[in-house]
Amino acid sequence: MIEASLLPSFTNAGQLQVGQLGIDVHRKIDDRPEQYTWWSNRGQAWAKNVGWRIDYQIATPGIAAGAHSASVYKDSRFSDHAPLLIQYA
Repeated sequence: MIEASLLPSFTNAGQLQVGQLGIDVHRKIDDRPEQYTWWSNRGQAWAKNVGWRIDYQIATPGIAAGAHSASVYKDSRFSDHAPLLIQYA
C-alpha cells in the first residue's frame, strides 16, 4: 500500500529522506500501515479508516532515540485531524 502523503521513494526505514531533516519518529516506533492522522469529511472516511498520514514528528537521531511510544489519538474527534502522540524519556 502506498501512502498518498509520503511516497516510498521519500522514506527509508523510518528516516525522512528530504535533505537531512531527521528521523520520522512515529515510523521508527510503529511502522504498521494505516496509522492515519487525517480523514476527509466525505464518504465515511473516518468510519472506514481511509485517510492520510500528514502529521509528523521529525527529530534528530539523539532525540528520536529517546522516544518510547507513539500513537494516534482517536478516542475523541476534534476535527478532521487526530493528534500524533509521541512519548520521550
